[in-house]
Amino acid sequence: MDTCKKSCYWLCLLLMCFACKDDNDKVIIPVEVFQDDILLNVDNLSQADFVEGIDNPYFSLSPGFFFVYEGIEEEGEEVRVVEAITFNTKEILGITCREVLVSEYEDGELVEETLDWYAQDKNGNVWYFGEDSKEIEDGEVVSTEGSWQAGRNGAKPGVIMLANPQPGQKYRQEFAEGIAEDQGEVIRLTASVAVPYGSFQNCLQIKDINPLEPDSEEFKYYASGVGLLLAESIEGEDKEELVEITDLVDKVLLDIEDLDSDDFVTVIDNPYLSYTPGTTYTYTGVDDEGTAIMVVEEVTANVEVILGVNCTVVKASEYEDGELVEETLDWYAQDKNGNVWYFGEDSKEIEDGEVVSTEGSWRAGEDGAEPGIIMLAEPLPGLKYRQEFYEGEAEDRAEVIGFGFTITVPYGTFTDCLKTREHNPLEPDAIEYKYYAEGIGFIKAEKEDSDEVEELEEISQ
Repeated sequence: MDTCKKSCYWLCLLLMCFACKDDNDKVIIPVEVFQDDILLNVDNLSQADFVEGIDNPYFSLSPGFFFVYEGIEEEGEEVRVVEAITFNTKEILGITCREVLVSEYEDGELVEETLDWYAQDKNGNVWYFGEDSKEIEDGEVVSTEGSWQAGRNGAKPGVIMLANPQPGQKYRQEFAEGIAEDQGEVIRLTASVAVPYGSFQNCLQIKDINPLEPDSEEFKYYASGVGLLLAESIEGEDKEELVEITDLVDKVLLDIEDLDSDDFVTVIDNPYLSYTPGTTYTYTGVDDEGTAIMVVEEVTANVEVILGVNCTVVKASEYEDGELVEETLDWYAQDKNGNVWYFGEDSKEIEDGEVVSTEGSWRAGEDGAEPGIIMLAEPLPGLKYRQEFYEGEAEDRAEVIGFGFTITVPYGTFTDCLKTREHNPLEPDAIEYKYYAEGIGFIKAEKEDSDEVEELEEISQ
């Protein structure tokens, strides 16, 4: 077909599609129609077609940001949805996609957790490459229905946001036959929207259509420079409104050079690492040589002032085959945002009841040592952080792996646990994974490429 005939063919197809755009119309413009200026060929994508970041003005995904939505479902349940733009990426069909963790709560209880994967092409369109969806009841995963990934079982990516949306455009947002077939239609660019986060003019209105659930159509509204403001069902009462946008960097990190007591609170009640004076945690396990170990952590009522901050003193005693081999005083404090900081330790290695070394001891503010964060207020998957810094002595770092792990230890079985990966540049082979249960704290540690393990056995007061 020559160029002139090709152009006429596509123009006719476009006119036919735009002519049939009533509310019941499910015709979607093939992606090839806009191949030259808007959409790429879905069957022939490559990394060269995509850019590193996602900065579409209506759908920008900057790692470290949280979007919080609240509303009421038709049945009357209060709904809260937290979208966390993680630092993690996933390669799908050769394309590097950004992971977004979406947690949905009904009446305060987690009911669904989803990882969505997005990437932006060089023209500015944001593509949707799939999701890993988990429905949760009483802390247990009961279904993964709705999960799909482009390239598997015939599934193909779709476009979640056009680079230049214009009224009347229809497009496929996702396609996994019988599982995920959402479609979108641009309604207008002039909507006025008021939500708890603010009031906005000239908003983009999109109609979302799901052929698998014809009665579930909804309108979504987006503000340029902000993103999704509001989602509301067309027939029912369901509604979700934007209430908060938080930058993790602003929320998490204080200026280490300018810490003072006003930045901190007097308790440590982070849900994943709580230290209440009078509480004792006992851990048991084996080291990589098979020696039985026991670690007893006592949260004392003592306070140590470091860099002007009142730190809680935690005494940790480690035993090997019943013999005391190390005793440490660790110093912790929680900032007003909920992050738990680590200000140092007074460590003593013991042999036959005698102190033989204090190697590993450090104190923030002395000899260039700086405090680190031992537990984040918002442990976002993919986030990396420094736990301590005393050059050449204490340089531990950590990375948040994610949530959703079920862990059994002598103290009990826990679901939806947080997992972190810790490593020490001074000992690059000593990689350790740690697990934390909400409302309990640290429950298990295991070394990579080793049989060494430490598990929570008892909590007493």
